Amino acid sequence: MDYIEALNNLTAADAMDISPTVLNYEGSLEDALELIANENRPDVAVGTESTIAGFVHAQDITGILAREESINIPLRTFIDSCSLSGSKPCIQVRPEESLMNVMKVMDSWGKDNILVVGENEEPLGVISATGAIKCLWKMVSEPLLTKAGPAEAE
Repeated sequence: MDYIEALNNLTAADAMDISPTVLNYEGSLEDALELIANENRPDVAVGTESTIAGFVHAQDITGILAREESINIPLRTFIDSCSLSGSKPCIQVRPEESLMNVMKVMDSWGKDNILVVGENEEPLGVISATGAIKCLWKMVSEPLLTKAGPAEAE
C-alpha cells in the first residue's frame, strides 16, 4: 500500500490522541512553557477536563518573550485574546474524516495539531502532525514487514 492510499483509508479517529495533556484555563503561560520544555512538546491544549478551548504553541511563547512581554498571564486571557482576534483559531475535524483531509487542513491552516470533536462539538481527542505520521507509517510499514518476513526465512 502506498502513502496516498493509506492516507485515504485512515481516519482522524485512527490517529488521534484520546487523552492529551490539558492545562487548566487558570494556569499561566509560564505553566505552558514548563510543560512544553519538560515534556519536549511543541504545544499544549488549554481548557477544562471536558473542553479544549485551544492550544498554546512553543512559537507563541517564544514570540511573547521576543517582544519582551510577560508570560505571567492567565492562559484564559491568552486563549480568549487569540479567539477574539481570530489569529489562532482552534481547527476542528470529525473522527470519520480521512487522514488525507486532516493533513490537508493542517497544511492549509499551517497547524501541527487539530482538535477532533464529536457530533455535539465535544472534544474527543487531538491529532498532531507527528501522531498522523506515526499512524501512517504503522499502516504502510506493517504490510512491508509481513512481506519481508517470509523472504528472509528462505
